[in-house]
Amino acid sequence: QSSSTAKLKSLTGALEIMTETRSAFLMIHKELLEEQIELSEPAESSHSPDAAGGSPSGLNLQEVMKLIGVFEPSFSFLLLQVIKLMTTMKRKPSNKDEELLKTFKNVYSKLLRAEKNTPLLSRIELHIELLQQLKTQTGSGDTGAHS
Repeated sequence: QSSSTAKLKSLTGALEIMTETRSAFLMIHKELLEEQIELSEPAESSHSPDAAGGSPSGLNLQEVMKLIGVFEPSFSFLLLQVIKLMTTMKRKPSNKDEELLKTFKNVYSKLLRAEKNTPLLSRIELHIELLQQLKTQTGSGDTGAHS
């Protein structure tokens, strides 16, 4: 049982670290929104020949897609492992543990149901929302470890 507790502690620690990626997703989201606004406005200087592959904001969309390609399976795997471990633990869960498990299951469910072919902006918004749910539930961000 103590090894299960240690595993759970490691996995939840890894999840807390992943919740810290929310700020990176927020920055990417902001850049994508700005880019969308730039593209939708009738540009006076629309004669930019270097539009091949890149984006006006300098955000490399291929790299963002690769990032999401690595993030989603890792996030999903961690959530699944935590859920499995929490549901098979022998000890009686506290109310806080039950609430946490419910949140993990909810986030995992939303992640699994997410359409992989939705626009990039929508996928990033989903990740931000899910990471926020975890952040508020796990209390990461209130640790004071940033000093």
